[in-house]
Amino acid sequence: MAANDTSYSHLVLADQIVVPLKSSTKHAAIDELVDSLATHSSVKDIESVRGSVHDREALMSTGVGLGLGLPHSKSTGVVETVVALGISPTGINFESIDGLPVNIVFLLVGPEAARSEHIRILSWISRLMNREDVRQALGRATSPAEVMTVFDSIDSKTLA
Repeated sequence: MAANDTSYSHLVLADQIVVPLKSSTKHAAIDELVDSLATHSSVKDIESVRGSVHDREALMSTGVGLGLGLPHSKSTGVVETVVALGISPTGINFESIDGLPVNIVFLLVGPEAARSEHIRILSWISRLMNREDVRQALGRATSPAEVMTVFDSIDSKTLA
């Protein structure tokens, strides 16, 4: 990552990493990731979170290409921004702009008041996922611990 890039990898917590995603559809994968947030201390109303993410997805698919799904929303159900991450070895039809299946799904939900932070985190995820080495490393991960190792490598700039 460039020296001027802020890392938000501290938002990616092992308890909110789902490897492998069991779901085979976009909406089920979103639900699986929302469910992983249920025990997060910043989540106050999981059903409000679920509804806001599905409502946002209904506006336009968040399958952004390069095997990445990026469902996101702002919700009154959270007091701070939360992230969940899922890896699907088989791929999920996310109605992506490039027509390809999604293997990496980042779910981002923030409070209404955190609009600028929300945009900065989406931008960080997009820059990160534009790196083929990072996509490949995450795609090979078979456990939350392996995903965390990838993020540790990114932060310490040792990932080639």
